[in-house]
Amino acid sequence: MTESELTGKRITIIRMEDPYTDLRPGSKGTIRGVDDAGYILVNWDNGSGLNLIPEIDEYHIEESLKIRKFLEFIHSDSYIDAKLEELEEMVKSFTEGKDLMYHWENKNDEAIVITFQFDGVALKYDFDVDEGILIKTSDDQVEFEEMVESVEEGLEMIEKDIQMMLGISERFKDVDYKSAKGGVGKRVKTKKSAATKAYQRMFGDK
Repeated sequence: MTESELTGKRITIIRMEDPYTDLRPGSKGTIRGVDDAGYILVNWDNGSGLNLIPEIDEYHIEESLKIRKFLEFIHSDSYIDAKLEELEEMVKSFTEGKDLMYHWENKNDEAIVITFQFDGVALKYDFDVDEGILIKTSDDQVEFEEMVESVEEGLEMIEKDIQMMLGISERFKDVDYKSAKGGVGKRVKTKKSAATKAYQRMFGDK
């Protein structure tokens, strides 16, 4: 938002990194502008004039609450676990009846490990979420090591790599895996996405 869009909007503290302030989680105020350093200037309801530092303090602006909720869940273990479950379902549905070993582990939202054995090849994806490093090994040999900017980018890279190995066309991935509902090539959405399921876990259906 620009300064003109922010000015006059109501804002609520979620967390503030200042041990000496009287402002507490839930404190509300009205935005009066943004200074040259990018700090948000606020007239707080309790009379305080303390500025907010966007890179440090946590808050929500009334009109952007849904966006902040989205950002909250997209980086949560609910989203990560839902996406990993979705990947597992895709793999097992397209390899039904074949000799397959697939296992994933979310290590406290800091690292993700996926092991995958198919057609005599042992694959492993090590995703250091904190450092943004994704490593794929095949039979203990590094195939690639990539830097990624987000959890979503890393998981999408893993998904596309697995799809390529299994010969899953991008146009088929939204078809109901088990029943192929909709027929060949039709994009009939029959499953909730990982993002939708994660959001509903945290905030309900709305």
